[in-house]
Amino acid sequence: MGLSDEEIIALLKPVIPKEQIAEAKIYLDTELKESGEIVSIGRKAYPMPFAGYFIFIDLMPMANWGHPALGVFVNQEEKRVVTIESEFPPFFGDPPSTYRRLFL
Repeated sequence: MGLSDEEIIALLKPVIPKEQIAEAKIYLDTELKESGEIVSIGRKAYPMPFAGYFIFIDLMPMANWGHPALGVFVNQEEKRVVTIESEFPPFFGDPPSTYRRLFL
């Protein structure tokens, strides 16, 4: 990946609500996605707006099912993000092997 963890975190901090930043859990899908590739989050499907990476941010990891979360598409070339609101994760249980945790 062309961006360091520090660069990714710098891009993410402005999109995470300040009151939830301390408890947020961030999961980076390290598998590069093509522009238009579908990313499923809960029961919804979203096309990648550009080639890049997908990040899931659980804003309330200790809450029960169905709570505020964010899906973030990262374009590493332009260092920009597109954010969508979600209530569910893109995976159930443990993250898939392509996901890794990032820490603020």
